[in-house]
Amino acid sequence: MIFGAVGFLFAALAAGIPVVLHMINRQKARDLPFSTLRFLRISVNKTRRRRRIQDALLMIVRMAVLMLIAFGLAQPTVTSLRDLFGDARSAVVIVLDNSASMDLTDAGRPRFETAADAARQIVDHLEDDDEVALLVTNGPDLGQPDKPDRNPEDVHLVLDQIRVSAERADLTEAMVRAKTLLEKSNAANKQIWLLSDLQEHSLASLQAAMQKPKKSQDENADAEGEEQEDTEKEPSAVIVVDCHRQPKANVAVTGVTLKSQIPVAGLPITCTVELTNASTVPRKCHLELLIDGPESHKQSSPVILVPPSGRETYSFQHAFGRAGHYRCEARLVDEDGSILDNRRFFAIEIDPGIRVALVKQRRHEVARLDDTFYIEQSLLPGDDGESVLVPTVLTAADLETEPLGYKVIFCVNLKPLSAPSAERLRQYVQDGGNVVWICGDNVDPAGYNQMNETAGGSLLPAKLLQLHQAGKGENAGIDAWEVDYIDGAHPALTGLDDPESLYRSILVQQYVAVQQPGDNAAGVLARLDNDAPLLLQRKFTTGSTTLLTTSAGDRWTNLARRPIFAPLLVKLAHDLAGTKMSRRDLPAGDPLVLALAGETAERKIRIKPPQGQELDFSTVADPAGGQIFAYADTHQTGIYRLSSQQTTPSLNVAYSINVDPQEADQRKTDREELQAWFGDIPVVFAEDPDDLTSTFKLLDEGESLWVLFLSLVLVALVFETFLSNWFSPKQVDEDEMDVPPGMRRLARKGRGAA
Repeated sequence: MIFGAVGFLFAALAAGIPVVLHMINRQKARDLPFSTLRFLRISVNKTRRRRRIQDALLMIVRMAVLMLIAFGLAQPTVTSLRDLFGDARSAVVIVLDNSASMDLTDAGRPRFETAADAARQIVDHLEDDDEVALLVTNGPDLGQPDKPDRNPEDVHLVLDQIRVSAERADLTEAMVRAKTLLEKSNAANKQIWLLSDLQEHSLASLQAAMQKPKKSQDENADAEGEEQEDTEKEPSAVIVVDCHRQPKANVAVTGVTLKSQIPVAGLPITCTVELTNASTVPRKCHLELLIDGPESHKQSSPVILVPPSGRETYSFQHAFGRAGHYRCEARLVDEDGSILDNRRFFAIEIDPGIRVALVKQRRHEVARLDDTFYIEQSLLPGDDGESVLVPTVLTAADLETEPLGYKVIFCVNLKPLSAPSAERLRQYVQDGGNVVWICGDNVDPAGYNQMNETAGGSLLPAKLLQLHQAGKGENAGIDAWEVDYIDGAHPALTGLDDPESLYRSILVQQYVAVQQPGDNAAGVLARLDNDAPLLLQRKFTTGSTTLLTTSAGDRWTNLARRPIFAPLLVKLAHDLAGTKMSRRDLPAGDPLVLALAGETAERKIRIKPPQGQELDFSTVADPAGGQIFAYADTHQTGIYRLSSQQTTPSLNVAYSINVDPQEADQRKTDREELQAWFGDIPVVFAEDPDDLTSTFKLLDEGESLWVLFLSLVLVALVFETFLSNWFSPKQVDEDEMDVPPGMRRLARKGRGAA
């Protein structure tokens, strides 16, 4: 504590005045003749002791009033002892938040402009010997410092280059880095300036980061000498410039979801846009859907009412007429608090059709005798010539070399695959492919089980058992089995269970029995009347395997010649292919990583950012196998396209980079909570982010206690008045003057009764 007017401290000597007056005004009892004191002596002694206590209390209160007045006139100010002794140099680290939420208009201008101007004020206020460092939370690397230095001009240059980023801020990481920088400085006064809107999610882990780890008893015994050193490394203060004051009403586009059975040309796709209103009043807005690619399209929404502090969705529907890659954007057309979160990009790849492969053991000279004959007829276009399924016929040998760029692969009556073919098929399923196994004469249960075991159990939905034939062995009295159950709730079988005659007319003379699947394994989609599974499916994290335990020809069953066969195959292919409508979406600032598991050699990757020239890079070896490509410069929102002609198959994918939706959440951290998280480190909140003069004065001169002392004086005066009135002797009523003392109580009662 220091005093602005030390001379007034001498006025504290006035506190002796009540003592002097107390000594002067002490009354001395006079000696008067009286008949006897025997009954009064005890009362007089009690009264004398009580009066002494009362007089002492009044004297102390009056002394306190005079001393408080003297201290108040001396202008007491609380400051740091570190500024009074030793080196007075300062080391300042400025943490500047330039996340997407700082683009919001607040108190008439964007928050980032307020924060950047505050940073300039801080730098201009520094003395020549002071050290400074600037940490920016987001955006391209502009040369982050490794310690504070004495070059404020460099900070000004960086401030002129910084722009608001579309990324999410991690203020916890920035504060930890700021503390680390200050530990490298020898300055006595160390300050961290936090310039931010204090979003709750950006400070979520600050408490754990700021707390010191607890030490054991043995460590505490050895830590006494280190305690002073740790204290010197701690910041002298954390100064918070809160830019969240009076935000303008804002609605953000926080999500886009796409829904379609299959992303192919001609089929409609539903695009649902999510809007988030961060303000406390309802907002009316309009949306636009922009599509750019092989064909361009634009749709507009009617008025959308978004509730206060709530969310609302609106759905567009569009059928892409041509195949290809499309760049799409959902955006708000109304003006609000921030334009940065008014748009959301997404990319769609529209296929000309669903590519499916039909794999048979060998090609037969007579087409009708091929195992895939009925399947090919079912998947070919109808009389109108339109079909979204594009089948390709392969042989088992082709699996070793053919690029497996298919949505679904039908493996029809194959012998157990060779090791290379089985491994490629396993990788295909792991990458999200779908395999459908159809049994027949070539299927060897033991060989299939060995193949599946080698592939880690990812090729078959269940273990195969023995072949069952009607009319032979234990089935001697059975002519055929009927289909007794179909899972009509499954997307691939919807509508195929009504009427029942549609599936009950299926007769099966031969099938391969399978081990009954347990919990969380394969699902049974169809059963025979002996409870044996006819159609099973097992889904993995990405891909799937499906098994038909009978054949697709007419030697084992009449299924291929029943009306249910063609729609069953088409719906099954649509369902499996529809699960592959994948999108590659990332928040701004996250690295773009693409794994090429099937590649063994280095590959050239060309990337085209949203605005800029195409750039060429090379993949690197992935420790987990294959090649991997990573690109970190994703600070700009938009569509990033990756292509390569050296990969198998050729690469052509798109990534959409958008503002982190959490940046639309305007909830902020409370000041009391923030102070508690920093523990013993003092936290100072700037009164006016636009003008830090008062904050500089507080840090340079300390905090004035004049108001505190004045308040204490007023409280003491009120207390003194109360005590004085309480201790004053009560006046005796004139009517009681002539009444003997012993009779006054009776006189009061009689007067009250009257």
